[in-house]
Order: sequence, then structure tokens, then C-alpha cells
Amino acid sequence: MHPNLLDQLRVFQAVVEGGSFAAAARTLGRAVSAISYAINALEEQLAFQVFDRSTYRVSLTPEGQALLNDAEILLRRAERWEARARSLREKVEAVLPLIADPSYPEGFLVDALKKFEAQYPLVTITVRRAESEEVVRAVREEEFPLGIMLLDHGRQWDGIDGRQVAADKIALVAAPAHPLAQIEGAFPLAELENHRQIHLHSGAFDIRAFDYRVHRTDVWGVDTQSALRMMIEEGLGWGFMPEETARPAIEAGRLVHLNCDGIAQPSLRRFAAVWTTRRPPGKAGEALVASLLRDEEPVLA
Repeated sequence: MHPNLLDQLRVFQAVVEGGSFAAAARTLGRAVSAISYAINALEEQLAFQVFDRSTYRVSLTPEGQALLNDAEILLRRAERWEARARSLREKVEAVLPLIADPSYPEGFLVDALKKFEAQYPLVTITVRRAESEEVVRAVREEEFPLGIMLLDHGRQWDGIDGRQVAADKIALVAAPAHPLAQIEGAFPLAELENHRQIHLHSGAFDIRAFDYRVHRTDVWGVDTQSALRMMIEEGLGWGFMPEETARPAIEAGRLVHLNCDGIAQPSLRRFAAVWTTRRPPGKAGEALVASLLRDEEPVLA
């Protein structure tokens, strides 16, 4: 490859976009003679003409038209290479793996990544889902620079730093045709025991283990949010679902909130972004944590 090829391609593109050597000269801040020299050198290397100069407004020859798309691809890749090199000089992470608890709402994550991408479009993001215990272990052992975990009591924080980034309300829901949804007014907590619960769990599901969220008369356990939502929508039982996950189905009329007077306030899950104290986030990591922050606080009905 000729050492001046990229510059020649930039001139080539400027002439195409401007429609003349003079317009390309103005765009690039060069003399018209320098533009002409670069195109002549390019054509000499190719051994054919890329522009038809027989009219006032230069146009591409068939050969030039055939090369235009490749030229644009090469220039875009060169620009990305230069931008990535600049980011590395500025100590911006080139790759940013993220490990997140599966209960962290996908909508929250996508919103954050859209904000982050606007700032750092060249940083590669990878996302893995794992339970909060695994998130803490992976971050502590520096397998992942950043994690998102549930904030709850009893967590071992040695070697871990972080901040709360989001909160999500837990809704009590069922399908519109479910018997609980047909009850007029509020019903007592004991009424839940008369109907099957669909419960989201991780790992081995032990119905004998105490969990205030589980009513043990008739329980089916599932390990994904999508399965939980689909089973409740099909009327197989009632359940607790993150409001963010349930909202589209509620708005579409496939789920409804249940009015249980034994639940004074819905539960509120809080999430934290975490990292190891030995390896705090770099510039891109700090931007991602900032993007994860959600301004709105769920209102407890």
C-alpha cells in the first residue's frame, strides 16, 4: 500500500462530495494544485482514471464509482483506528465487561447503554448475567471491572466499593381472568394462599426454606423473568414481578395489579454498581456508572 494512500482517499472523497477540485481544496484547506497532485498520484498508482475531467463539474468514471464504497469503508476504519488510539492514550478502556444480576431490569440496562454509547461509541461492552453472589466474587477477583448487584443485608463488602444506581418496585400481579383479579375491592393476605403462586428463584428451589415472598400452599418455581411473566399471563398463577418488567404487559392488558390489603407497601429492590477497591473504574467505567444512575425514584403506592 502506498504510504500516502489514506490521504489520497480523503482527497478522493472530498472531490466526490464537493463536485470539483476547488470545492475539495476549500473543504480540506489546501491549494487546488495540491488536490490535483493527490488525485493524479492516485490515478498513477491505479493505472486508470477515477474522475472524468471533461466537464466543468468533475464526475466519477465507472472505475472510480466501483472504488467509492471501498474508499469510504477504508476511511471509516482509519477514523475508528485513530479514535481508538486516542482513547488509549487518554486511558479510556477499550473493552468494558459488565456482570449484572439477572433481576436488574433489561430496560434500565438498555437506557444506560444508550447514554454511554453517545459518549464512548468505540468502547466495546459485554454483558453477562449472574446472581449477586457471583457478581461480588467476579468483581472481587477482578474477572470483571464492574458489576451490578442487588443491595441487601448480609453482603460481604471487603475489597468492594460501589454506589446505588437504581431502585425498582415489586408489583403483585395476575392475569385479568385470574380469580384474584375478579375480586371487587381489596382482599386479605390469606386469600393468596388459596391460589397458586409463580415464584422467581435462582439455584435449587426449596419450598421448605423460609422466604416471606413465598406462600407455600401451592408454588411453582421458575428461574427467568420471561418464564415468570408468561406463566402469570397464561393464568397459571399469581406472582411478584418487577414493575419495570410487568409494565408493558399491564399496559397491554395482559396483566393487572392485585389489590391485597395485607401488603401495605410494595417491596422496593435497590441495585448498586460495584467495583474492586484495588481497581476503580477508568474514564469509560466512570461514564458507565454515571449512565446507570436513574433520577426517578419509584413511588410506593
